[in-house]
Amino acid sequence: MIWRLASQQLGALVMSALMLSVATAQDQRELNWAEKMFSELSIDFGVVARGADVPHYVIIENLYKEPVTLTSVGTSCSCAQAVADKRQLATHEKARIEVKMDTRNHMNRKNSNLDVTVTFDGIHHKSVRVPITAFIRSDVVVTPENANFGTVMWGTGAERAVDILYAGRQDWKITDVRINSDYLTADLKETARANGQVQYQMVLQLSPGTPVGNVLDRVVLVTDDADNPEFPILVEAKVEPDIVATPGLVQFGDMQPGTQKTIAVILKSQRPFAIEKVECSTDRNCFKMKDSTGSKTVHVLPLTITAPEGEGDFTEVFSVTVPGRPEPYQFQAQVHLTGTASAE
Repeated sequence: MIWRLASQQLGALVMSALMLSVATAQDQRELNWAEKMFSELSIDFGVVARGADVPHYVIIENLYKEPVTLTSVGTSCSCAQAVADKRQLATHEKARIEVKMDTRNHMNRKNSNLDVTVTFDGIHHKSVRVPITAFIRSDVVVTPENANFGTVMWGTGAERAVDILYAGRQDWKITDVRINSDYLTADLKETARANGQVQYQMVLQLSPGTPVGNVLDRVVLVTDDADNPEFPILVEAKVEPDIVATPGLVQFGDMQPGTQKTIAVILKSQRPFAIEKVECSTDRNCFKMKDSTGSKTVHVLPLTITAPEGEGDFTEVFSVTVPGRPEPYQFQAQVHLTGTASAE
């Protein structure tokens, strides 16, 4: 056992040295036109638990006036997969290549390459090889493969549990959980310890205040293993708005001062909500809105503007106070004022 661990450590040191040598060599020579498009030219996943889903992303940007095409994207080993979100790139357009290790069917040190062929101006081809390395722990299994919250409505928060199983030392421990996000917390509990196996359950909470958008983060578990003290767990979520306004931006178009126009604003939610009040961000007093009473999933708010004096674009921000919602919901209205009213 001691000899096997020593061999793994030596292998890891050798691979790290090779990766450093490749990176150094790339730094010392001038990159070709295709390599200059890549955000990085080597990928090191570090130590990954068996069964964990920990993707890595390589960004490719077209730096040239002519369009480029990613004519092929793949890897040199079945232990890794690569998928590009787009293949055709106009000037300054970017593609994202997601690289994943197969942590269920492969273990220990795994080396592969990300191979991408780039076609420039439909004629010139260049292949770029990006070395990939990872150490997949056979003694730690994570279930499920990541903490995926799925789709979460803003303001509700969510909770996901991840089980960690270790087989090896009887006294093995997880000593810390490192989280970089202000919107994630973790509760870690040891659930079993017997016959050389240790089990933990980690419950992750996504805060109700997590901003709308996609969440992609990592939680790092720190252990007392001197050889491989850390391994990451991917956290994903899609936070959607709890209220949606239609239209999102109320466009009144061109208006002369003193003229009126009404547009219906529809506020929708998946759950019933009430409207306490609606306030404007300015004191021009040119907007009027009919009240919508009761708690319901759809509120129709006729919004009327009497165009004020002035010329140019005028934008008003409306804040909708909803009982129980920590912050007002906001939407905007815009009008283009065409100047003083014509004489009768």
